[in-house]
Amino acid sequence: MSIQESIKIVPQGEVAVVEFDLVGEKVNKFSTPVMMRLKEVVEELKKSSYKAVIFKSNKPKIFIAGADIEEIKSMTKAEEFEAAVKGGQEVISMVEDLPMPTIAAVNGACMGGGCEFILACDYRIASEDSSTKIGLPEIQLGILPGFGGCIRMPRVIGLQAALDIILAGKSVNSKKALKIGLVDKVVHPNLLESFSLKWAKEIIADGAKKRRKTFKPQGAVNVILESALGRSIVFKKAREGVLKATKGHYPAPLQALEVIQKTYGMSDRDAALRIEREGFCKLGVTDISKNLIHVFYLTEMVKKQNGVPGVDVKPRDVKGLGVLGAGTMGGGIAYVAADKGIQVRMKDLNTDALGKGLKHASDLWMKLVKRKSIDKYQFQQKMDLVSVSTDYAGFKNLDVVVEAIVEDMGIKQKVIGECAGQMRPDAIIATNTSSLSVTEMAKGHPRPEYFAGMHFFNPVNKMPLIEVIRGEKTSDETIATIYELSKKNGQNAGGCERRPGFPGEPFASSLHG
Repeated sequence: MSIQESIKIVPQGEVAVVEFDLVGEKVNKFSTPVMMRLKEVVEELKKSSYKAVIFKSNKPKIFIAGADIEEIKSMTKAEEFEAAVKGGQEVISMVEDLPMPTIAAVNGACMGGGCEFILACDYRIASEDSSTKIGLPEIQLGILPGFGGCIRMPRVIGLQAALDIILAGKSVNSKKALKIGLVDKVVHPNLLESFSLKWAKEIIADGAKKRRKTFKPQGAVNVILESALGRSIVFKKAREGVLKATKGHYPAPLQALEVIQKTYGMSDRDAALRIEREGFCKLGVTDISKNLIHVFYLTEMVKKQNGVPGVDVKPRDVKGLGVLGAGTMGGGIAYVAADKGIQVRMKDLNTDALGKGLKHASDLWMKLVKRKSIDKYQFQQKMDLVSVSTDYAGFKNLDVVVEAIVEDMGIKQKVIGECAGQMRPDAIIATNTSSLSVTEMAKGHPRPEYFAGMHFFNPVNKMPLIEVIRGEKTSDETIATIYELSKKNGQNAGGCERRPGFPGEPFASSLHG
């Protein structure tokens, strides 16, 4: 890998544009060599005559995905963590201390170390692309943000909002990031580069002012909560919430909470970073962290599976999905698909059932509206993707139909045959059965190669796993398409082994989610 080419300065007059584009990698991530190269670039910028700096990524839909987890996985001793984390903290602090104003132009995933990096910049602008997610997921790996995230995020967005992200390992989209003050501006992805450059020139014209953003509470309640007494209440409630969720068996959020409580409001940055670093080292050596990292790798492996081991088969792109059977399950399936931009057609025998399915999907999106994750316009956009019918009108245009009707083999075979007759000859039908034989059910389909099992767990919107069951005659393309559809829905597909619920079914995959 040409590390020199992975981070380079592109002059734009008085503005330096620093481009992240790790050679030979699909994503940008912070490893020891990358941090050393970033240090060289920052030292060069410090000595330069540039009046502003823009940091951007040339990777599609990725800003900086975070730290190199392989490095974290390989470390076993506290001294190793100490050296690595301290080195990273120092480089990020160098970015914060640059003499000229810095702008982070974010498009795509900006997670972990990437988020900590932009928190050290003076200004932040993000694209409104759906791939733009900013957050600190370290807790999910059994560690805590170690490059200054525990210090800078509460300072930038306030204690409550920071705890919400850090303790749950959450990420937010660009709209939410703007609302909580994590970014300053949001623009269309096509305008990000030009707008960032324009903004940099405006900052220069205004005196090239540095900025160390500090959260200013708005409203009487927030002012009280940011007071000494209010903070103690916030920390107390946060601790109670963590203990309720983890039963005290999961040390990372408690350690992060302790670090934030000790460092919030500290003026001595080095002392605060030392406390954060000590907290990170305590967690990094634990078996819990190592096990969670192992789970992370298994999850990533599942995401790469196509359900057909050893076979390179191309899945179809599913743009239209049908759901046979509404109600809570049907509404949940419609929700997860439409939420990712797929057109959904729900069919049931009567309008009452369809109404229940629509209401369930609507209620789930309305919760996002109430949490300010989406606005009312986005809510309506998503609802408009779901249509309903008591017949098969529109099924000719669908790529996949999920059958979720009563668990009766005869009824299912009959309905599957009817549905197949109303669809394109190569369209796929998948059953959501939790107990019946997929091979037997496929006898109701005139073309059983286009039939498989796709078992959703209830509640659909909260359960990340889907069981994919191959029938005796199911084609590789069908399995690969169901796997890809599952991923598109934001869920993980796992092949189902032979078990009492699916007697005699062949494996869809040997890997399980």
